[in-house]
Amino acid sequence: MSTERAFIQCTACGKLNSVESHRDTCWLCHEILDTTNIVSRNVETDPASAAESGGKGQFAFATLLMAVMGVICVGAFLRQPGVGIALALLSIIPMIRTMMVVSRRSQEGEATSMASKVIMFFSSMAVTWIILTVVGVAAFGAFCLTCLGAYSVTDSEELAIPIAGGAALIVVGGLGIVFWKWIDSRWRRDTRQE
Repeated sequence: MSTERAFIQCTACGKLNSVESHRDTCWLCHEILDTTNIVSRNVETDPASAAESGGKGQFAFATLLMAVMGVICVGAFLRQPGVGIALALLSIIPMIRTMMVVSRRSQEGEATSMASKVIMFFSSMAVTWIILTVVGVAAFGAFCLTCLGAYSVTDSEELAIPIAGGAALIVVGGLGIVFWKWIDSRWRRDTRQE
């Protein structure tokens, strides 16, 4: 069985488009394809060709994750609507990050296995939840403590709430700077830039 496949190379962005997909436009930049610009690639020795072609299986991982997370979110929504909505919103960030990492690796010619994608997605989801929980608890704590302290000193709600809000924003900003270094190091590790 031959692993050679024919692709139409986009003249605008250079990405490969599977001939079998019968597309008129490039999957990436949506430019009209020149059907005479056909190249042949060995998919086994050049896995990036299959990954970047936008052909069969290109969005299989995204579709699988959206389906699984959709079922989980709908189930959670039916039991506890607030939890279902929060879960859906919190799964968007890891999904986008995983797709960006996989796309970056594919641009470098490195194929990513389905198991690696799933592990990357769920680890990104865990990290997202940890960061948002820590930042949320710290901001709430800073707001409450500062509000109580400012109210006991000034005896004025009008002054205590803005001071507490400012303290919460400072805490969120400080934690954002601290977590940014960690997020950046994880991105570099996952995209093999280290």
